[in-house]
Amino acid sequence: MRNEDLLRFPASWLSWLYPRRGGVAVPAPFPTKDAAKKLERLVAAKAGDLTGSLAHPETDPDLRAAAQGWRRRWARRWSPRRSYATSPAPASTP
Repeated sequence: MRNEDLLRFPASWLSWLYPRRGGVAVPAPFPTKDAAKKLERLVAAKAGDLTGSLAHPETDPDLRAAAQGWRRRWARRWSPRRSYATSPAPASTP
């Protein structure tokens, strides 16, 4: 007998699901070779918006400091000189 209270996704949908604790196991995403370049372009395109938002007088100072720290760390980590093709696969979360 089928349980009408049980939600089952079609197998073709599994690649679109976001992992959740205790949920259906989905494959961990792994960036493509051009992912770093795409991310750099995206961040560069939005840099003005982000800078403007952080400079706004009503922006929470703690949020401003955290975002500026993230941007500095991101700039060091995603340096164009780094080779992404040899980066190890991300660890999957339990």
